[in-house]
Amino acid sequence: EARKAYGRERNRIRSANNAQRSKRVRTYQLIKLARSYMGQPFWQPVHLDFRGRMYTAPGGLHSQGCDAAKGLMTFAEGKPLKSDTHDATYIFLAYGASLFGKKGTEADRVQWVMTFKDEIIATAGDPLDVLMWAEAESPWQFLAWANEAATYWDDPDGFLSYIPIGIDASSSGCQIW
Repeated sequence: EARKAYGRERNRIRSANNAQRSKRVRTYQLIKLARSYMGQPFWQPVHLDFRGRMYTAPGGLHSQGCDAAKGLMTFAEGKPLKSDTHDATYIFLAYGASLFGKKGTEADRVQWVMTFKDEIIATAGDPLDVLMWAEAESPWQFLAWANEAATYWDDPDGFLSYIPIGIDASSSGCQIW
């Protein structure tokens, strides 16, 4: 019985280690690819299916990839959150809470962000010591957002956002059509 229990535990540990190894290799490959494109714009070819849904063609580093791939991507040109006609600050802050895994109304999520503002800024400043981002539902995207949020809180009026913000398209006229 002891030998069987040992064998089961060994197999469980070996499987877990193999799964982690493949994740480390994939993350290393994504970082290597992101570094090769750093500082220069790139485009993602896409194709449409018969329903009009868009899918990225390349594998690896793309906007429909894993959390690490999405967290490594930024737009080449930043856009301000505030303009003469619109203020997207509320959406930007609520998005950060969503990445962490907080549910609820936008107001609840913004309140959560404001409650943890100091810890978010600390996470952006030293992500190796302040591991708040590692507890997030989407850790790499949350870390990218935390860096942007810290920059925003330094200079709200001159801030330009470079991160893509995913929005549910269930109310999209094209999607319903």
